[in-house]
Amino acid sequence: MPLPWDEISKFSKAVADIDLQIFKAVTPYFQKVDKITPQVFTAFYHIMKEEYSYKQAVLRMWDAFVLEIKTKNRYFPKSEFLDIFKKCASVAKCILKKDSTFFRARVIESNQFSNIVHSVIDTAIENSRDYENKEFSEKSMDVWDFIFKLPYNIWELEYLTSQQLENVEFWGFDRDGSDAPPSENAIQGRVNPPGISCLYAANSVNTAISEIQPSIGQTVSVGKIKTLKDLNIFDFRFSKIFKDSDFLDQSVVEIKKQKGISIGKIAIFFNVLSELFSRPAMGNADNYYATQYLGEYIKELGFDGIRYKSSLKKGGLNIVLFDTSRGEDKNPKNYKILGSSVYKIASVNISTMQIFPKYDPENTKKG
Repeated sequence: MPLPWDEISKFSKAVADIDLQIFKAVTPYFQKVDKITPQVFTAFYHIMKEEYSYKQAVLRMWDAFVLEIKTKNRYFPKSEFLDIFKKCASVAKCILKKDSTFFRARVIESNQFSNIVHSVIDTAIENSRDYENKEFSEKSMDVWDFIFKLPYNIWELEYLTSQQLENVEFWGFDRDGSDAPPSENAIQGRVNPPGISCLYAANSVNTAISEIQPSIGQTVSVGKIKTLKDLNIFDFRFSKIFKDSDFLDQSVVEIKKQKGISIGKIAIFFNVLSELFSRPAMGNADNYYATQYLGEYIKELGFDGIRYKSSLKKGGLNIVLFDTSRGEDKNPKNYKILGSSVYKIASVNISTMQIFPKYDPENTKKG
């Protein structure tokens, strides 16, 4: 019996907005469309089953690739995973526009502040010792709490104006300290091997701070950075960039013929890879071998950097720029560091799910 294509078309419209992963989380949408026939349900059930099977296949390919690069062939691995990645890497291209801004965070110690900032801190300490007009609760404040709670008019009059601080741009690390480390000081990271400098940054202040995992009470310097030109970025979030890619100008048949893999499987491949690439190293630097290899390969393809999801801040994005070289003016060629701000870590939020032991929710309510 032929499938009822009118109903399939109606069903497809109902799921078209699922972030370009039209086969993901389909089941709840059956409730939103009238007269879904068994044939339609069966068709999409098989599609979802195939999607799940391919996800598992991608995970197995990744595990095999990681094992090979860790234990057998560090520099010239050969794997099915890499074959697919190399065929489809161009799909992930997007443009980071000129004048885009992002942030780099570093923990800063008291002895690393500039003389100007030390002068402000000394003034604040002196002013905070005037106990006469303070509530008891205010007398236990440290200098950071005192500065944070200063009314702006007092800050402006007694600090900015009196100490001529209106034009200070770097309150934390200076321009060099807010930039990527020089090669001789570059330790290995998710994208770079030791000795190769990259600029690690994020799309927001909170994401940048989350990525360095500071402790409560520490102070953090956050540099603000602006791109000086359009940059070609490899974006692991396939479903986000597909809308703007040249792939939309090609038919499904053309894509499969060109890449040797269907557009649906390309989407699954990169969406799974996005999660794998963002996975924390869990304190084991060996877990970076695979991502470093991909970083070097992406750079070799002519990309200026990488963008991927943060594993430490929900909704956050990390950005890595490869070229940190400087021009004749001694400043980075691809970006400009505008200034730095200082933050104190007031709290570190943890959200948990208890896995073991399991409890009967009914008995929990009764108790």
